[in-house]
Amino acid sequence: MNLLGLDARWRRLNDPDYVCPCCGRSFGGLVDLVFEHPDAWPHGPRGDAEVLEAGEDKLSSELCRAGEARYLRAVVTLPVRGADDAALLAIWVEVAPEDFYATLDALAEGRTPAPCPPRNRPTTSARSVAPPARWRPRPPPSGRCSAQRTAPSPRPRPRG
Repeated sequence: MNLLGLDARWRRLNDPDYVCPCCGRSFGGLVDLVFEHPDAWPHGPRGDAEVLEAGEDKLSSELCRAGEARYLRAVVTLPVRGADDAALLAIWVEVAPEDFYATLDALAEGRTPAPCPPRNRPTTSARSVAPPARWRPRPPPSGRCSAQRTAPSPRPRPRG
């Protein structure tokens, strides 16, 4: 038996018969955090369409062009120590246009895209900067189940 099996929270998370007392829905296993489109995408969700086009803007499951910005979807696998499962974090990352189009060319040719080179950006120590208030946990709104997904709130885009 692994140590996670002794944790009541882990057992409840993986209990297929668990029903949320707030909403009556069943949840089981790790929750993946996946965003359908970048925050800067102004045209709404893609839905069932393979590619959503709005003027010059395009959105697919892995690529996005919104105005002058180019985005790639990055998937980060987060293994859980002691578990056979992993959580996924699928985020949109703004990349330079040349990296975006190099990725498109590689995919069209059946190659694995090369990693985008790091950009020269100032870094700060995580310990020296408190997270903004919008990143701090908030209690769920009254009458809403805390396990239900909600759309992410719009974030200001960095300037520069």
